[in-house]
Amino acid sequence: MHPEIVLLSAQLPDIDAVTLITALRRMLTVPIIVGIGPSDAEITVHALQAGATACVARPYRNDELLRLITSLSRSGAPEPLRVGDVELDEAAHHVRVCGKDVHLPLQEFKLLRYLMVNAGRLVTMDAIARNV
Repeated sequence: MHPEIVLLSAQLPDIDAVTLITALRRMLTVPIIVGIGPSDAEITVHALQAGATACVARPYRNDELLRLITSLSRSGAPEPLRVGDVELDEAAHHVRVCGKDVHLPLQEFKLLRYLMVNAGRLVTMDAIARNV
């Protein structure tokens, strides 16, 4: 069973938040919210680049945090990616090419998603290896 949303602190005892976010993004497509304290402002950009959905100020203001979580839960999964005749729905782990269903193993699905997100850009083998 996977979580519907992840809330984590920028300051973790045994692992840095960016490393954890990167690892979570390899396994999950759920929203990731990072709590940023007054001394963590530098981490914000890196957390978002690693795949965090949002960063919120700590100490948490419960009403704002609840609204954000509700909004992310209500919006559900992101819109399917579309590049040419290929449509990829992350939430359903579903791919269609020219209107026909294509079933892919997880790694191939992740590779296709990465290439679609970066369509029109040059991506290196190193970048693919780091992100897929």
